[in-house]
Formats: sequence, structure tokens, C-alpha cells
Amino acid sequence: VKEYEKVQAAERLRALVQKLVSRTIYFRDEKTNLCFAYFWDGDSRGGPAFTNVPCGAVERYLVNQ
Repeated sequence: VKEYEKVQAAERLRALVQKLVSRTIYFRDEKTNLCFAYFWDGDSRGGPAFTNVPCGAVERYLVNQ
């Protein structure tokens, strides 16, 4: 049973990561030339997430090139 629970937990984690990746947007602040990642699930369980990211790592994903 424990092995089944581990597999289920790993599948839930993979699904969560996929959700985070698919709903994160990346943009460049044109005033500072810094890049940011933004995520918000849109429900009451958690607020928005916002962080600085290396522009080179997200260049092709920027919504405002």
C-alpha cells in the first residue's frame, strides 16, 4: 500500500508542477530591463506569486518582447 501511495503522491506532484508551468507568464519590465515570472491560481487557497528571473532563461517565453 505504501508504494501505491508514493506513486499517487508523485503523480499529484507532477500534475501540480505541470499546472504551475502552464499558467506562469514571463515579462520584461521595459523601465528596468528586468524579467519577472507571475503566477496566480485565481482562488482563495493562495495569493499571486511574482519573482525576478534571469531574462536569458525565459527570453523565448516573454509575453512582451
